Amino acid sequence: MYLMGQQLDVLFGWPMFFIFMGTVLQILNSISFVLINSDDGLRITDIINVLLYVLFTVYIAMSCDAIEKNCKKISATCYLLQEGMPLSPLRTELFLLGRYSGEVTSHFTAGGFFRVNQYLLMTLFSSVTTYLIVCIQFK
Repeated sequence: MYLMGQQLDVLFGWPMFFIFMGTVLQILNSISFVLINSDDGLRITDIINVLLYVLFTVYIAMSCDAIEKNCKKISATCYLLQEGMPLSPLRTELFLLGRYSGEVTSHFTAGGFFRVNQYLLMTLFSSVTTYLIVCIQFK
């Protein structure tokens, strides 16, 4: 599981980085466009474009977060399964698997810059909100 996560990180790390940066830039560009051209209003295509970027970004981040959380659950499941078993090689294997999976957890990064999980979404949206507040103040 750990090696698979590392391989996925090598293959999709940079594309995820560009997706997240593209999402932030698209949202910031739309905010700037609305504030500068407030007379024209917001076109429906701009709204749909931003929503698609945001939805895909949320989907990717939540999928990576779910994988990370399920890797942590494997360890707890192994410990729970081996508790009720009599002494046997299977119990020893479950114990060793639980210990190993607890030490080596899989996580995804975007090009090695930052981890991709739920907390990334809050960071992105707080940055966009800060930009929006600054733009409104300077308008």
